[in-house]
Amino acid sequence: MGLMNVATALNRKYLLYTGVMLTSLCENNPCHIDIYILHSELTDTDIQRLTECVDKYDISIHSLYIEKDKFEGKMYTDKMWSIEAYYRLMLLDILPSNVKRMFYFDVDIIVNKSLEDFYNINFEGNDLAACEDDCGNCVPEHYGPMHKKIFGSEKLRNHRYFNSGVLLLNIEQMRHKYNYKYYMKIAKDVWNYKMEAPDQDILNYVHYDSVKYVPFEIYNLFARIAYYCDIKYETLRDKISIIHYAWYKPWDGKVTHYNLEKLWWDYAKLTPFYLELATKFVDETISDNDAEKQIRELNEKVKN
Repeated sequence: MGLMNVATALNRKYLLYTGVMLTSLCENNPCHIDIYILHSELTDTDIQRLTECVDKYDISIHSLYIEKDKFEGKMYTDKMWSIEAYYRLMLLDILPSNVKRMFYFDVDIIVNKSLEDFYNINFEGNDLAACEDDCGNCVPEHYGPMHKKIFGSEKLRNHRYFNSGVLLLNIEQMRHKYNYKYYMKIAKDVWNYKMEAPDQDILNYVHYDSVKYVPFEIYNLFARIAYYCDIKYETLRDKISIIHYAWYKPWDGKVTHYNLEKLWWDYAKLTPFYLELATKFVDETISDNDAEKQIRELNEKVKN
C-alpha cells in the first residue's frame, strides 16, 4: 500500500481513546502511516505515551501544536463539540508540502478493515470524499433553525450533508484554494459563529459542490444507529470498515450501553491502556445511580 497520511485532533482527555483508534487503524493497515496530531495541551510525555502505544507498528507520530486562542472566544462549543473540533480547519496551513492526500479521523472511530481502496480513491476533481451524516438521517426535515436557513437556500437545498468525522482530503487541490482565514471568514460572514454542528457546518457550506460520496454503511457506520437497526456484533466485526461511536461513548461508564460497543473494547485490549480504561469504566459504572433512579420512578408509576 505504501504510505498513508492521517490527521486527528484531541485534548488530554481523549489521549487514551486516541490510542485505541490508532491501534485499530494500524492493526488493519500494515503500511507506513504518518499520523499528524493536532492539539493545544498535550505534553511531551503525552506524545510519548501515544508513541509507545503504537510502537510495534510502522507508524510515525507528528505533533502539530495549535494556538487555541485562534478559535477560542469566537467559535461555538458544548459538551459534545470541543474547541479541538475546529483544528482541522488549519490543516492546509500547517501540513508539510509533500502531503498530497490525507484521512481526517475523529478519535471515537474504530478502523476495522483495510482502507487501501478508500485511501486511493479517484477524487474525480473533488476536494474531498465523505459519507452522509448520521447514516443518511441528516435531512432537511431534521434540520435545526440555522441549518434550515443556510442549507434550505436555493444554492444548497439539494446538498447531501456529510459527516466530518471521517474525511479523505484532496490536500494537493485544496491547499491552492482554501486556508484557515478562508474558513474563519465563512464562520463569521455566513454563520455569524452560530453553527449547529460547528466545523462540520463550515466544511459542508464550503465544499458542498465538491464532494465524492462513499457508502456510510461501510466507511462511517454510526454504532448506535446500527444497534437500533438490529445489526449484530458479528456483522460489525466481519464486514464494516469504519465504525463511528458518535454520541454516547463506549468508555463512558455513566451512559446506557449496548452490545456493539464490544468491538471498541476488542481493540482497547490490544493497547497498553486497557487496564486503565477498564478500571475507570468499572468505577464510573458502579458509582452511577441513574439506572436505580429510573427503576424507582418506573415502580412509582406502576403503583400509581
